[in-house]
Amino acid sequence: MSSNHTYSVFSKAWHALSIPELGAALKDLGFNGVELALRPGFHGLGPENTDKLPEAARGLEEFGVKIRAVAGPLDEPTIAACGEAGIPFVRICAEVCNNGSNFFDDVTEHQKHWDSLLPSLESAGVAILVQNHFSPSLANAAELLFALQKYDPRHVCAAWDAGHSGLEGSRVPQELDIIASHMRVLVLKSAFYNRVSAADDPVAEWGLSWTTGRQGRAEWPWVAEELKKRGFAGDIFLSAEYDDFDAAPTLVREDIEWAKELFA
Repeated sequence: MSSNHTYSVFSKAWHALSIPELGAALKDLGFNGVELALRPGFHGLGPENTDKLPEAARGLEEFGVKIRAVAGPLDEPTIAACGEAGIPFVRICAEVCNNGSNFFDDVTEHQKHWDSLLPSLESAGVAILVQNHFSPSLANAAELLFALQKYDPRHVCAAWDAGHSGLEGSRVPQELDIIASHMRVLVLKSAFYNRVSAADDPVAEWGLSWTTGRQGRAEWPWVAEELKKRGFAGDIFLSAEYDDFDAAPTLVREDIEWAKELFA
């Protein structure tokens, strides 16, 4: 079973692979897209040589894998390189309320940066893709919409992350109703809280465990049901984020197979 969505995976867990090795590995796992991590030493690329993105895109397409987004610097050279390579998104998270800052002031500062890039985005045909992320970033659909609603989603749009929404305790239909106007990507991952303090400690302390889609708080079947009802045709990104980092290639194979079943 399959769907018409493009399924991409974040490349961080495969950071040591060259572009041809990455293409072969992701094809074997069943992905036809990738969110490329632009970090020093990853895949022979990095923030300092985004001009290599068109060459990397051609190399991956030989394996039937398209670069659907990059996670890297949000600047004019990166946007221009993405436009040349046919990459539609530069994915970011927008930090707020860190080190005592004010939510509204932080959003205004992010918007000033995005505003300054609008001509480059329009020229390149690229969009800023803002992902909700557990605090201290824009953490849920309402916060995303507050920051994004003034923008044409061709320029600034949303990647709604079911995993981080699950950690926030948000209800799926409510979240999807709120962000529908700007949502172009679904991000699938999952986690759960676990108590890390002793049972008899007077104040509980909680940690996070990143796990497979079937085992965490993100309700993937409910997400798929609601998005199919809404006719969502956007990209689906899997983050391959697990506590057992070395097991990512095995665990993400299970996750993509289940995601494709759910969206069939």
